[in-house]
Amino acid sequence: MLDKKLLGNKLKIARVKKNLSQYDLENLADVDQRLITRYENGKCYPKLDAFVKLIKILEIDANEILEQKNNLKSPYSNIMQKISFLSAKQLNFIELVVDNLTKSGLK
Repeated sequence: MLDKKLLGNKLKIARVKKNLSQYDLENLADVDQRLITRYENGKCYPKLDAFVKLIKILEIDANEILEQKNNLKSPYSNIMQKISFLSAKQLNFIELVVDNLTKSGLK
């Protein structure tokens, strides 16, 4: 089962990347902002109807999120935790750096 914190981080990253506040997302998805905060902080899982609304608005693939077997012991979870607080501009910069690293073949 996917860890709540990892799921929350992924939701938050997707929201920030789309330059949406929690309030914006509340209005678009008709999901209470307090619940969005709880999801992003890993306090609870979204109910199915809320989850479907959120992934549609955030334009994220449910399979990509749910198929991950990562938990808090994953080497990626530490990075996910750290970047979850970055701004959209910072996330875009990190994405550019990762793209360049993968294209350069740097090992």
